Amino acid sequence: MTFSFYQSLSAIPRELKEAAQVYRLNPWQPFWTLELPAVALGLVWNSVMSVGGGWFFLIAIDFFTLDDKKFNLPGLGSYVGKAANECNFGALGWF
Repeated sequence: MTFSFYQSLSAIPRELKEAAQVYRLNPWQPFWTLELPAVALGLVWNSVMSVGGGWFFLIAIDFFTLDDKKFNLPGLGSYVGKAANECNFGALGWF
């Protein structure tokens, strides 16, 4: 998310930054009118991807197989993994 934020800020055209200086905007106005709209899409997209990856690894860490032994640790990940394996949409909905 940090790299997305940086890339979005660096991709703002120079002309728009110069226009903000010409209009003598105070320090908050360029942030609200120029920088925040430029970075919002990237931050939303990357947060969705991060949350999805987090859910995947949460399930993987609580519910895994090592050699021929199956480990099912008590936790939220094992609950979600078991409900998903059993196609129990009611349990997933309550979660």
